[in-house]
Amino acid sequence: MPTLQEVQAKTTVSPGAITGWTDFKRQLDAVPKNHGGSDTDAYCIADLTYIGAAVSKNLDGLYRFSGTPIVKVALNQTISFVLKSTINGAQSTAILIHEKGHYNLTIIAARQLCSALMMLENADSSQLKKDADQLLADTLTTGQAVQDQYEETANDANKQAIWDGKIQTALSDLSVKLNSFLP
Repeated sequence: MPTLQEVQAKTTVSPGAITGWTDFKRQLDAVPKNHGGSDTDAYCIADLTYIGAAVSKNLDGLYRFSGTPIVKVALNQTISFVLKSTINGAQSTAILIHEKGHYNLTIIAARQLCSALMMLENADSSQLKKDADQLLADTLTTGQAVQDQYEETANDANKQAIWDGKIQTALSDLSVKLNSFLP
């Protein structure tokens, strides 16, 4: 299994972390009309993709991904937003911590995907790509389920704190899998 450092070297994250509201380029007066919830103070979504890395054949005759980086996470600045009233509001810190959690869960998903891609081997190079596509699809499905569970903590400080602790642990420990966040 790859180490955390090896996975980090093959994962591009932009920004590297959400450090404040300045990371959100869309600072709005009102919730966008095309956004589902009118009571939303901020919304964070990150894109998770794997890059068509170079494929090489190892000594066992199996194909592997050999390029760097393999996985990319990017804060989607077209969709993500924060209301200007939230930036200096009474709940600003709590809301920012919650939005950071969403972003960090995507980073955890990216690291899990990257680790799996680094270990992926196949005797057929075209099947390797199909296997990678399936890994991405599975990771996105599990990641969305985890994001949905996390969203339920938004208005409960105790649940939020528990999740934040689990997220921080998972950021530094590759053995913590996304599905461990699910009930």
